[in-house]
Amino acid sequence: MFDRFFPAALLVSIVVSIGAGPAGAEEPDWSRMADAETVYVLTRDEDGDVRETKIWMSVVDGTPYIRTSRSSRWGDNIERNPEIVLRVENREYPLLARFVEEADERARIVAAFEEKYGSNPILNWIRGEDPRIMRLEPR
Repeated sequence: MFDRFFPAALLVSIVVSIGAGPAGAEEPDWSRMADAETVYVLTRDEDGDVRETKIWMSVVDGTPYIRTSRSSRWGDNIERNPEIVLRVENREYPLLARFVEEADERARIVAAFEEKYGSNPILNWIRGEDPRIMRLEPR
């Protein structure tokens, strides 16, 4: 009787394992990735197409942050759907982007970006005085 049911049980086990995702998946070590100069954010346009955008990332207290101007298309995509994929050092991380509105936190993040990348008046003008700043969290 066991032989007759074993193939079906094996198939169910394989399907369940595939659907469960990687066993023991851990949160990335963002502090280790803090020195990455550029990363890629993958978002979805209104029509569903994937938009890949090369951006800067800053890590503050072990948490990754990204930012963009109020008029960027990929920022608009995140407004519609905060589920993104971040590609760092050829690895992809499914994340949620949460907009940072609290003034003290925003000031710390802006300072971290300026410390890492410097202050560029032209980019600051393009980005505007009130950029969209996003904290990245696990999905």
